[in-house]
Amino acid sequence: MTSSPIAAVPAVVAGAAPAYALYRTVAGRPHAAERVLVRGGGGTGKSALVAAIRHVLRSAQVATADSLRRFDPAGHSALLIDDAHLLPPSDLHRLTDLAYHEELTLVITVQPRYQYPELAALMKTFEAVGRTVDLSALDELGVAASARALFGAPVSAEFASTVSALTDGLSYLVEPCLRRANPRLHGDVAQRATAAVRDAVADKLLRLGRDVVRVIALSNFGADPDEVKLGEVLQLGDGQVCAIYDEATNCGLLHPGTDLARIVAAEVTGALGHPQVAALAERYYRARGEEKHLDPELAANLAECGVRDTHLCRALLAEAVRQVGGRPRLAERYYRAAIDAAPSDGDLLVERADAAFRIGRFDDALRLAEVALEDSTSTDVTTAARVAASTWCARGLLKRGADLYTWLGPQRVGEDGAIAAMLLVCAGDAKAATAMAESPGTRPPTADVSGHRLLAQALLTSLRQPGPATLNLFSRSLTVLDGSSTRVVTPDDVAAVTAIAALHVGDLRKARTVLRRALDSGSDSAPVSVRLRLLMAWTMMLEGHLEVAGCELAAVGGRDLPSRERFFVDALHVGLARRRADVGQLHIALAQARESIDDYSVDLLSLLPVGELWAGASRVGEAGLVRHLVDDAFALTDSLGGPPFWTCAMHWYGLTVAIRSDSPSDVTRHARALRAAAEQSEYAAALAAAGRAWVRALNAELDMAELTMAVTGLQSFGHGWDAANLASRAALRCADNRMSAELLHLARVAGQPAPGSDSTVVPAHVTADMHTLSDRQREVAALLVAGLTYKGVGERLFISPKTVEYHVAKIKRVMGTDSRSELISRLHALERNDR
Repeated sequence: MTSSPIAAVPAVVAGAAPAYALYRTVAGRPHAAERVLVRGGGGTGKSALVAAIRHVLRSAQVATADSLRRFDPAGHSALLIDDAHLLPPSDLHRLTDLAYHEELTLVITVQPRYQYPELAALMKTFEAVGRTVDLSALDELGVAASARALFGAPVSAEFASTVSALTDGLSYLVEPCLRRANPRLHGDVAQRATAAVRDAVADKLLRLGRDVVRVIALSNFGADPDEVKLGEVLQLGDGQVCAIYDEATNCGLLHPGTDLARIVAAEVTGALGHPQVAALAERYYRARGEEKHLDPELAANLAECGVRDTHLCRALLAEAVRQVGGRPRLAERYYRAAIDAAPSDGDLLVERADAAFRIGRFDDALRLAEVALEDSTSTDVTTAARVAASTWCARGLLKRGADLYTWLGPQRVGEDGAIAAMLLVCAGDAKAATAMAESPGTRPPTADVSGHRLLAQALLTSLRQPGPATLNLFSRSLTVLDGSSTRVVTPDDVAAVTAIAALHVGDLRKARTVLRRALDSGSDSAPVSVRLRLLMAWTMMLEGHLEVAGCELAAVGGRDLPSRERFFVDALHVGLARRRADVGQLHIALAQARESIDDYSVDLLSLLPVGELWAGASRVGEAGLVRHLVDDAFALTDSLGGPPFWTCAMHWYGLTVAIRSDSPSDVTRHARALRAAAEQSEYAAALAAAGRAWVRALNAELDMAELTMAVTGLQSFGHGWDAANLASRAALRCADNRMSAELLHLARVAGQPAPGSDSTVVPAHVTADMHTLSDRQREVAALLVAGLTYKGVGERLFISPKTVEYHVAKIKRVMGTDSRSELISRLHALERNDR
């Protein structure tokens, strides 16, 4: 018994609902007259549908003709015409007339080329007296239906999605792809599917005219043929161009999806040959003439095909810089394409160096800038020096950048005098910085020029005046530069410098505000964005938001950063471990930081990480590891006259290290420096008071008023963790239970950025207070309240974590709690009750 015609339906017909409906209608009533025009682009299954209908009719003994030449009205009951759009006008007129024959089965397929009057009339006639079936490429459901018809069983959604993406649902690709990618076979389905599509595309291109393939090549570039004279590009007459473009448009390969586009591009290059594709790209680019705007994707494709042009290179460099903040991979591609587009290695050296720096390719930036320094105009020398100096700064070698400006000198530095001054101050050469700042310039005082002059003035003023007025100069420079329409590459970002200045004078709120505004506004430079986020993490760490700081740090990434940022990353890891009293993690963080510690060259803007590494190394008895950095830091500040604006933080770190290492002479030295600075700086006064209270607490000379003032002073400058640490350490050495509870309360308030959120109330049956605990239990409780882990408590008290756990269990029994979190909450509540 033979199978029914419906059972033999081709897979692609089964996948297209309109085609399958027509097929079933004809198969169900093969002798009934049908007048149908099937309309669709290339690859929508028109030919497969006509072939299936022909098979049905002939199986039913219906006399069928498949061309007008063979058609005999007296002898044929059906006429099937595929690709009627290719017929001459006279044949189209005849088909239009036949559409009125009600007794005739007439099935015609066309591509919708409305610009041809005879074809348009034929389509309009069928809309009036027959019916029209519109076909389109298969979607995923259509592909799944085709696969089911082919294999006799459903396929997975993943398989259908893979085939759909590779074929764009084009019928002449779907069926061979399904057959070769058969999921019932062993091996890589996606690999077999890709190979099938590649072969089918290559076969299709061979059957298309060479000029049609060239139009597809233009489409692969991203070109819109309507924008240029195709005749000029293809070197054809206008009459030929129209027909060729129509054929290309309707073959289904002109604007394929992403997966198919890659295959088409490769096969087109194979069909035409790379030299022909390159020549086509060149002619297309030249045909655009002086047109200024160039789509970035088109520009990149043209460059990658071999077009060499200065304007193209510039356009791609600019686009790479624009994309770097949000789409770094695309920025990288555009940058590489720009390098390809440069007519020669020596062209646009400085512009290429500038773009390389902005997208974070520092090796390229330095190489190109140094080549430009060897042989360029005076203007290019200045710009090349700035890019090279900026790159040295990113590499953690600011002094090398300063040397470039020293070589350039005030006479040649021009408008970059302010930028040179900034760099020289940070390198410790105030005299040379002043000379650079005073160098004459020729440009008008634009926002860019004025902003950098204000920044240089702020840095020079900070060497003499540590007060708020100096910080205001930094803020003003930032405000002015925010209004600049052009931002040149500089050794450091003005928002970053302003935030660092704010951190040095204890204005953490200012630092946070500056950084948040800069990050929210978006950066056109990935390196700048990373630097700002690291400084935000630093600010959060100083404020005691350790989890937030850790999240910011994790978001930045790890070892693929430039040396300057990696130095900050390493110091942040050390600082977070130190504040969590996690000695094990502190050892790990210091081990990871060794490369940075060995390679980094200290400058004025890196004193904070130097201090943090110093404190962390001292905590585990490895202060010698960073001794050279510390010595360099103090030598640098000494060369600038020991400005309190920049030295207070280092002396505070030094004081904590001296206290821990029990070095009275160092304690005296750093405390004296802070007291001297206190005459000019409220921040220094707060640090000096805290240092004095800390030393007295270690000697068991506890004065509640003095400690409260010291803790409050630190807290007022945002140093919540330091304040909590001071209070909790004092509580450990306090024999007076009442005073110990007050100090614990101080630690709690100082260590929590948002106090009062814990509303836990002590139940009535809990009457215990700090008086009922032993001295050791009070010490453990104080450290738990300060946020330390069992391991951290043990390391502070020189006992094992097991012993800490034993003490906590005893405290829980006394307090009537079941968990550590409940215990902490009740200890906090006890502090409130004791107030």
